[in-house]
Amino acid sequence: SVASLNAVLDKSYQEIIELLHERNPAGVKALLKSQIKELHEAKAIDEKIASQRNYLVALVDLQKQIHRFTESLDVNGQKIQATVIYLGTVNGYYITADQSACGILKYEARAWKAVSEPKLRTSITSALTQMERTGKPRLVDLLIDLQGVSKWDYLYA
Repeated sequence: SVASLNAVLDKSYQEIIELLHERNPAGVKALLKSQIKELHEAKAIDEKIASQRNYLVALVDLQKQIHRFTESLDVNGQKIQATVIYLGTVNGYYITADQSACGILKYEARAWKAVSEPKLRTSITSALTQMERTGKPRLVDLLIDLQGVSKWDYLYA
């Protein structure tokens, strides 16, 4: 029936917003701005189906990419400006312009938290170099921590 289909689509919408979209880093959320607008504006059943499909297709595509942004982070109670790299939406890394601070970005307690890891300085710098396509191509040694990752986090990986 139409009412039950609407209820299923409304529940699916809530899960997309609360479990998938909320988990994304701020930069990735910005990339999904038009899809989120479409989700919020969808009223008819066909619009709801299309908007949810469009959001999920866009998210799957972004999940397969490496993203680079500049963000303001709180590290050990201090605000810093850093270049951040996200591997899809599972792991992130940050480094300041002067390389004085670097580390991992972890999704914990419904927020991305910066954890200082100075030993990653060389790897993060190398990853940025590879992203800029300067130098010879090479593998980059970055820790990927899947602890605390739910089924939603790697559903599309």
